[in-house]
Amino acid sequence: MKIKVKRPLSLLDSWIPLTVKLKDQNVGAVRNGDETVISMPEDHSELSVAYLHDRSERIPVEAGDVITVKQNKTSHFLILAMFIAVLIPLIALLAGQNILPYLWVIMAVVVIILAISLIMKSYDIERTGQLTEEALTEDEDVEGVHVRRTNSYFESALPLSVKLNEEEKEKLKGGEQTVIPMKEDEAERSVEFLYEAGNRVKVEKGDVVSIKRNWIFKLGLIIFVLVLIGPGILSILGAGLNFAPAVYGIVIAAVIVAVVAITMMKSDKVEVVEKAH
Repeated sequence: MKIKVKRPLSLLDSWIPLTVKLKDQNVGAVRNGDETVISMPEDHSELSVAYLHDRSERIPVEAGDVITVKQNKTSHFLILAMFIAVLIPLIALLAGQNILPYLWVIMAVVVIILAISLIMKSYDIERTGQLTEEALTEDEDVEGVHVRRTNSYFESALPLSVKLNEEEKEKLKGGEQTVIPMKEDEAERSVEFLYEAGNRVKVEKGDVVSIKRNWIFKLGLIIFVLVLIGPGILSILGAGLNFAPAVYGIVIAAVIVAVVAITMMKSDKVEVVEKAH
């Protein structure tokens, strides 16, 4: 049982993947100009898309549906407002005026636009077709492990190499899912990106394996961001830095090395979350 989700290519649309949800559970992702096939545990469900928050209403779907996700009028209005906000200081600059007051206007408009985007739905979902019988039953007889990589704000766009007993079987980007055939009843699953990036787990046929960022990655990211923006925050608060720029450069280099070391400690969590239906 499966459905296909399509997102038409649009130069005005974001290039960030949208998370696809079935009954509020993340099941995949779709990129601008791309399409994806989503497995369904039941014949009927409710589908929505999200990025940081729900960006669409939930609609009922059935196995075999072809669903199209596209921007609505709210999204077009927000894009137009953002374009105008950026254009105003450029016009003032060309006219030789002081653009500082206009920069404050831009900041205010951006905050308002972000607030509106958090409240209103900026995508429409509609049923636009049906999968053929051949496409609907394709791969249904494949016995193996179902692998899902979550789609999150901090997920890298680079693919992770998914391995079964040290043999590479698939490459997965954020939000993608696949079924990896298994000949054995039991095997060992791991992921790799330049190095082994996650823990190893024992898997059996029919297992659903989730790959997502763990607390180690988040800790390294927090440290890195704090070091980068720390001086700026201290300056805004009126606190001075009492050491030379060279010393600060050494501190940044040391923190970067520490963050890389933390990341090498396994920044992805691999776990069996359920059995495929």
